[in-house]
Amino acid sequence: MFICLVVSCSTNVDEWTGYSRVDHIIVSRLPLDSSKLEPSIDEQNNDSLVTTRATTTGTGQNIGILFEHTDTLGIFPDGGYQIPFVLPLKEGETASGVLIEAQGWMTKDGIMYSTYLPFNFYNRNYNRIPWDYGKPQIQSVNTNHEHLGEHIFEATDTTRADNGTFHASLRNMACILRFQCYAPTNADYRKVVLAIDYNGFPQKGYFDLFDVHKNANGKHTPESQPFIAENNTNFVYVLIKSAPLATKNVLTAYLVVPPIDLRGKTITAYVWDSNGNCYSQTMTLDNSDSRNWERGTVRGIAFTGLALTTTPSAYVTPYDSEVGLGGVALE
Repeated sequence: MFICLVVSCSTNVDEWTGYSRVDHIIVSRLPLDSSKLEPSIDEQNNDSLVTTRATTTGTGQNIGILFEHTDTLGIFPDGGYQIPFVLPLKEGETASGVLIEAQGWMTKDGIMYSTYLPFNFYNRNYNRIPWDYGKPQIQSVNTNHEHLGEHIFEATDTTRADNGTFHASLRNMACILRFQCYAPTNADYRKVVLAIDYNGFPQKGYFDLFDVHKNANGKHTPESQPFIAENNTNFVYVLIKSAPLATKNVLTAYLVVPPIDLRGKTITAYVWDSNGNCYSQTMTLDNSDSRNWERGTVRGIAFTGLALTTTPSAYVTPYDSEVGLGGVALE
């Protein structure tokens, strides 16, 4: 899934030789790639998903990202400082595309640019944009996905200005994952952990927006703007404020997951209820492409046989208190 950004410039040349004045920036988005999202196991509530940076939109497999009020782009020129562009949307308004008045911003032909979202004033170096995939993701109720926008980071391939115009594609740099399971008993469910047997999930680290590795055909690869992890973990999780369900009803949770290829790997789901009971199931994933959780994709995973288990202390976090589960991190 790509998010496209087009900059449309005037042909007027100012006193700065080689510079052209940008009059407008047209920002638009295309759908996320949900072609390999497995069918929902919840027949009664075929979930919809639309997120803006964001908000999430769509029904079934039609999933995308919208812009919303206060979204701000950061644009880095090669060798220079970033420029912020606040998207011109009113409070409560969302859009798949917007037109920005560039207000005389200068762009130079032949210079390389890269764009990212959300803008952060303290990002001083385009080759070190910090991001933390370990921040707690807190879902409000069952099937809700409004929290996703807080955890989405998007960036573009590098591109050069030509005659005062450049074109770029903004992509979600992670995977949106839909977790589902049948409720093993009547309970209010509060937490989901997905764990593997090695430290394969990148956590804290940074993006290099100007890494220009290309494949044999000279095209940028999906990892052209790499995430350099400074530490990794063996699990990802989402907290849920409240999800009361009867036995065999479907629990649906959403989380942003850093890219990881789990084809043929073993994964365990742990689900907690409000009484601190933990239920789990382990399975070995098949080798289909749907198990490769790539950038810009929507993937799904479902567990249909959770059973009561001993609470694994390794997955207790300080943030569990947000949903009434204590929250003292164990050594």
